[in-house]
Amino acid sequence: MMDVSGNLIGDNGTQYLANVLQNNATLTQLNLEGNPGSCCSAVSAGIQVRNDKTITKMDLHGKSNDDIGMKFLTDALINNETLTTLELRNNQIKDEGAKYLADLFKINRTLATLDLRGNQIGDQGAQYFIDALKTNTNLRYLNLETNKSRFCAAITKIHESLLWKHQPHLYLDCHGIGDSVIEYISLLIPASEEIRHIRLPSNKISDTGAQYLATAIKQSTTIIDLDLRSNDIGDEGAYHLADALKYNQTLSTLKLRGNKIGPIGKQYLEDVQQIRTMGHSFFFYFLKTIFNNFIQTPIEFDLSGAIKLLCPQDHHLKLCDYEQRKRNNTHQYPVSEYGCDTCLRGCRGLSWHCSCTSRGFDICETCSNRQN
Repeated sequence: MMDVSGNLIGDNGTQYLANVLQNNATLTQLNLEGNPGSCCSAVSAGIQVRNDKTITKMDLHGKSNDDIGMKFLTDALINNETLTTLELRNNQIKDEGAKYLADLFKINRTLATLDLRGNQIGDQGAQYFIDALKTNTNLRYLNLETNKSRFCAAITKIHESLLWKHQPHLYLDCHGIGDSVIEYISLLIPASEEIRHIRLPSNKISDTGAQYLATAIKQSTTIIDLDLRSNDIGDEGAYHLADALKYNQTLSTLKLRGNKIGPIGKQYLEDVQQIRTMGHSFFFYFLKTIFNNFIQTPIEFDLSGAIKLLCPQDHHLKLCDYEQRKRNNTHQYPVSEYGCDTCLRGCRGLSWHCSCTSRGFDICETCSNRQN
């Protein structure tokens, strides 16, 4: 053991020690407590986990570790085959530190639990994790809540629903996650035996994201309903979804209201709906009883009314939650409740919203359904 605690060793001094001890294979404890360097605990932990092959869990929460500390720690874990749990919540890890951790996942297949709550990871850091997780499915528990990016909360929910708790639902309303995260979700859906209900409204999903989901739908044997309202899906995306529904046997509800699907895309969907709605006849139920694995469930689409959902300035409305509702395109609503401009009642939850006016414009989901 080397004890240099209670001194004035800063980041530079800590780095000198790390460099000197880089090839040391016998030191298992380096005590740097009480020094001002922000990466002291990470360097100590890195040396310990590199040389002590019995450690399976490491707790570094609340140690003020920053991005430099993550560089030391991840270098030590590249070839580690014993550590399965790493606790890093409430530190000072930002996007660069997230990149070091994400790069580690591409190599290390032993680490299964990582807690990064309460750090400062932004959109770019979240993207680093998504890219790494597409190739590493061994990391079963990943918690990124209470970071700077909403993507981090989304990644946590994805892991919770599809890999950790194996829940029957995945609800990601209004996270704006985009096609890259949708690609990751689509990779996990076919392997899930529990997932039934997926909600992805207002997530900036384009035709590319719709194609990713279509591939997952083709392979899924469990999913029942999929909510893709208020995204950016056009005719090409509608084509891919319609094609997938020719093969899928379980999906019965697909919500696409508020996308950019035109007459051509709508026809693609109506054609496959007609094929699958043959089930309203007695003959269908007779066949389904005998050939259950080969007869598809009738499907219901929510397409109607999208073009009618306009504000008084003729702007298309987007499905929004409390954090997305704004006034004059800048000021967030002061409370979570909003007033519906159709029924004039106070409402909570999602609304079809436009932020172009001084008070904002909202239609509740109940009133929007009446406008079909």
